[in-house]
Amino acid sequence: MILQKKLYEKGIDTISSDSICYPAKMVHGHIINLIEKGVKTIFYPCVIFEEKEDKKAQNQFNCPIVISYPEVIKNNLDILKEKKY
Repeated sequence: MILQKKLYEKGIDTISSDSICYPAKMVHGHIINLIEKGVKTIFYPCVIFEEKEDKKAQNQFNCPIVISYPEVIKNNLDILKEKKY
């Protein structure tokens, strides 16, 4: 199992914004780790909304980062283009 700090460091050079949330920063290292392990297909969809879990909630939309981050990954990880993902 890879440690969280090592996973973060693995993708740090591909993070395009210092102000992005930590979970989004972790995605970069996670994707690189999957590629290094030989995973051939990575399904990472743009998810606009979720199931409404709380009746009092005003909506069930994800934050803009969750919605769009697969596109950020696609355009910022050169390894995806190199490995033809």
